[in-house]
Amino acid sequence: MLETIAYILAGIGLFFVGVRNVCDTLQSITSLKVRKMFSNLSNHKMHQSLWGVLLGMITQSSSTASFIVTGLVSGRLIPLRNAMKIILWAEIGTTFLVFLAAIKYKIAILFLLALTGMLYESDTTTRKSQITKIFFGIGLLLFGFHFVQTYAHIIIESEWGTGLLKQATTSYIFLFIVGVLLRFLAQSSSAVALLAIPLYSSGLIDIVGIQLLVYSTFLGSGITTYLYSAKMKGLTMQLILFKIVSDIIGSIVMVLLLILEHNTTIPLIESMIQNLTSNTTQQVAFLFASAKIIQVIVISLPLKYFENLVKRYSPPTNVEDIAELQYLNGQKQLEPDAVIKLGYMETSRILDNLPHYLDSVRPEITTVKTTPNKLNLAISTISFEMDNIIKELYRHPLNNSTTESIVRFQQQLGSISSLNDTLNEFVMTHFQFSKTKTESAGSLHNITESLHVLLVSMNDSIEGDTSEDYELLINLTLDRGPMMENFRQRYIKKQNELSSDEQYQIMRITELFQRSVWLINNWARFMYKKVEDNANAS
Repeated sequence: MLETIAYILAGIGLFFVGVRNVCDTLQSITSLKVRKMFSNLSNHKMHQSLWGVLLGMITQSSSTASFIVTGLVSGRLIPLRNAMKIILWAEIGTTFLVFLAAIKYKIAILFLLALTGMLYESDTTTRKSQITKIFFGIGLLLFGFHFVQTYAHIIIESEWGTGLLKQATTSYIFLFIVGVLLRFLAQSSSAVALLAIPLYSSGLIDIVGIQLLVYSTFLGSGITTYLYSAKMKGLTMQLILFKIVSDIIGSIVMVLLLILEHNTTIPLIESMIQNLTSNTTQQVAFLFASAKIIQVIVISLPLKYFENLVKRYSPPTNVEDIAELQYLNGQKQLEPDAVIKLGYMETSRILDNLPHYLDSVRPEITTVKTTPNKLNLAISTISFEMDNIIKELYRHPLNNSTTESIVRFQQQLGSISSLNDTLNEFVMTHFQFSKTKTESAGSLHNITESLHVLLVSMNDSIEGDTSEDYELLINLTLDRGPMMENFRQRYIKKQNELSSDEQYQIMRITELFQRSVWLINNWARFMYKKVEDNANAS
């Protein structure tokens, strides 16, 4: 039993790693073609239904399908509304358990892991590596799900599990509770329905009992999804929250229909399945399919309401807010000059967040809003979106002045993007050095504070947006090479006990500081030229 529990826990661990891998990789996608591919797949109703049904068939768990699609939503590759429709269709797909019986499910997962594992690369900048990491994450996710499902069956089919099922038949309420538990253990509503067929065929469970057992899996699915998403928030939680709400409502609706049918003369689900066939296995199949279809219909009608509900209860996190365009979102049809103006407003939002990079290495900051890596991903995402929008402007007929404005904006955006990556590396190197040389952490305080002042001044200058503001920033960011070289020599001489690796880290920190200063200076010169040209033009 202990070994079985260990396998189940290992499966849950693999599931979590797979989900995180899929979400992170989809968020980091920078290939325009890949992003458009995902977007196009979700824009048509036929694609949504096909995609959803296939996900349900392959995973045999709408909860698992939800976690896969969540990665697409969190990466803003597909809208939340489209993802919700895909998940509803995945509910229908889970009824096709025969599809899984026709293929070697475990072998297919192992081949997927083997192939993607051999092609796996840590670099995610190429389309090939991005797609590989996505499918590797899906493979881990499914393999973990398979572990849990396989070894949970051992517990269910054991003497203890069989006894529990037999005991459950003595009480409808207890049977409903057992159904919820079985759904959690089996990780699949259709698997629970199949497990219940022998009990129904042998007469241990009557028609009411089999309905309760099937309907309880809806609630079990919601509870399972909630437990697997306990640490999620923001965009990643929105689709999961929708899944939980739809499962709870589905369970309530089906139980109410059962009560209505048995307390009135209205023929509903029970009458329908008994009129369709006398075969008990087919009756369970029709019962399960009809329950899923009714759930989808009930949830689809007020879909917009549910969308607003989950957005209200799980708003985007601070980092997700940074990664979303506010001024250029939906404004791609504007004239080029207007797009450039809005682009500078988006740039101002980025500059406002750059000083937060240093929060984790400034002792006086007690509350860090986000990690440098997450901030880097958010700023990279919005910079990439802006760059794509600006590139689209070249499709318009442009005069020389507008073309020059576009080029200048791309140049300053390029400086900010490079500064974003440089600051992230600076903080990570600084943090690692301070961790190993805690007594020397204070020696780098002046460098960190100087860089923080420059970042704040950078933000102040774009708010003033005058040539004097940018000229002051240019003067503040003159060549710091000699000063940094002097600091390195004095520090290394003072700290004779530094290892070669620690000396390299000091060199790297000061080099990154110099590069940051140069990039700020470069950006200030672009902006100074812009203001001067605008003044001359007017």
